[in-house]
Order: sequence, then C-alpha cells, then structure tokens
Amino acid sequence: LVGGFCENIAVWLGGWSYSNAAFLPAPLWLPLGWGFSMLAFEEAFGKKVPAKFSVFAVPLAIIGAVATAILASNELLALGLFSLVTIALFAAKFYVREELLLGAYAALLGTVMEAVSIFAGNWVYPYALLQVPLWLPLCWFNAYLIMRRIISI
Repeated sequence: LVGGFCENIAVWLGGWSYSNAAFLPAPLWLPLGWGFSMLAFEEAFGKKVPAKFSVFAVPLAIIGAVATAILASNELLALGLFSLVTIALFAAKFYVREELLLGAYAALLGTVMEAVSIFAGNWVYPYALLQVPLWLPLCWFNAYLIMRRIISI
C-alpha cells in the first residue's frame, strides 16, 4: 500500500506516466506489484539480514516519492541526490552494511524489470536520456531498503 501510494504521488506530480492507468494516476494493480516485488526480494535476498521496523520509513518513502517526481526532469541532479541520500542513510545507520548487497540486487532486478516494461510500452519516463532513467537503480536500491523497514513490523 505504501509503495502504491507513493507511486501515485510521483505520477500525479508528473515524474512519469502509465499507459494503462484507470481513474488513479497509476494503475490499480500497482500496490499489488509493490507487495509482490517486496515479497520476492525478501524471499530471494533478505532472509539472512534482519530488518527492524522504523517509524521514519513511511515519511521517508513519501518524501522520496515527492522528491523523485520533482527532480525527474533533471536526470543528473536526481542521480546526484539519490547518491547523497544513499550515503547519508548508511552514515546515519538507517541502513546497515549487510544490506549493501541486498540493495544492489534490488537495484539490478528492479531496473531490469522496469526496462522490460518501458520497452513494452507499459510506462514512460519523459525525461530519461536512455528511456530508463540513470537514477532508477538507486531508486530501487533505496525503495527496497526503506520498504524493508515498513514490512518488518
């Protein structure tokens, strides 16, 4: 639900658009897509690295969605900010070192999945130089690690 809510905010703010959205900015299946993605990533990667619930995770996800949508029109600025935020979250110990590989797996698989969907015509990032935004891997990296703190209640 949080992933779907955040995605609707980002689409509503113009960060990207979906080809087959109904009455919401994003398709109705999106919350299920986020849920299935999180379950698949946790089953595949996260079992050996415990995550603790954080009250900061939901506001961080919403702020991240808004910032991503606003910065999407400047791909390099968005990439730089994602890099700084990722480093800051590790430095603040919001993320732990053992999650680095988990985030990397999510970055790779999430980006590949989105690239396939973009090339299939399901959605479009209007400001991406190469159709797939340069910041997308770090977006998946952070989204997964933040969502781990929400689902670990």
